[in-house]
Amino acid sequence: PGYTKEFERYLERLDEIPGFPDGKVIQGAVFASPYRLDYSAMLPLYGKKYNSRLRSISMHNYPTTTCKFWRKNTPTVSMEDLLRRRSSRGQSLLYKPFVHLAMKQGLTFVLGEANSASCGGQHNVSDTLGAALWSLDYSAEMSKIGVRGINFHGGPTGSYAPVTCCSPDGAAEAQPLFYGMWMFSELVMGSTYWLETDTSPKDLDSDMQYAFHAVVAHSQSHRVDNAFSTSSSKNSDSEVRVLIINKGFPANAAANLNTSIAVSTDVFYNTVEEQQAGGSFSSLTEPKFEACYVALKSNNPQPSVYDRFDLQYGGQTMDSSISGAPSGTYTCEKIRTNVRGTTYKTMVVETQVQIETASAAIVYVRASTS
Repeated sequence: PGYTKEFERYLERLDEIPGFPDGKVIQGAVFASPYRLDYSAMLPLYGKKYNSRLRSISMHNYPTTTCKFWRKNTPTVSMEDLLRRRSSRGQSLLYKPFVHLAMKQGLTFVLGEANSASCGGQHNVSDTLGAALWSLDYSAEMSKIGVRGINFHGGPTGSYAPVTCCSPDGAAEAQPLFYGMWMFSELVMGSTYWLETDTSPKDLDSDMQYAFHAVVAHSQSHRVDNAFSTSSSKNSDSEVRVLIINKGFPANAAANLNTSIAVSTDVFYNTVEEQQAGGSFSSLTEPKFEACYVALKSNNPQPSVYDRFDLQYGGQTMDSSISGAPSGTYTCEKIRTNVRGTTYKTMVVETQVQIETASAAIVYVRASTS
């Protein structure tokens, strides 16, 4: 009741502002924790009562914490704490009921504040390549349940800030988390939907070294056009993007990952006609497929999740950038594909790729007529 009264006072003040828009323009709730049962219990009534003014519902999320609060000692977050599935998939399961409640009321759900560890993050964890790899897995899991935006908390300083200030020349500096956010934005660019993968363990405390996520995009990423033939868009405007994360942790298990990807080709075609009703094809009509991958990694000869500097994404780096633009040539490395099957409904395109330890890659797959 106290929160709703306060919210109503804000509404009154906002409506007194000349030109303040009517209708569904406000982000509501902005709760700092899902564990406040009084907030959680009132959320359905709150969303219903103020639905005409709300555009979205917001909550905060941090899978780990360095907040002392009532504790005797300040807690310490380990890399293991951050990279286990409880800090990615586990968080999405915790927030899924709130997301579905918002969607049921026609509202968007966003994480208005999130990051690796509350109270500024953990030095040598939140400010490392490991945090970038975590953010990819975390963002994918949240997107799958319907979260439509994540605001990673930061500031001019702090271990978990994606951008800090300032370098000796006065420029802002991109931190490892920034690379993860950059890469994820390209994974989901355009109109996409998630594909099911069969590689994730159910144990949320698992120290699973790898994570796999895949989307189908109905518009192709022009960033990687140079890696494909000019005819790669004639059969289909869609492309499959597969995110593979090799966490490189624990250290005694760190190794390069050689993995195969198999995708049913029917996801590239949107109509029954395009699939030829599942009919067989001749050598003249058989579609071909091309693939390439873009990697996020450290340039360290012995890469580690604890690396903080000399990172690159697709051959580009933000190191020493004053303008905010990356330097280097963006590269999507071509890889071979193989097609097996005799009909459009049974055909599968396969490719293989090596993902270095403590790195991640997006594999792009397109149909081609070449």
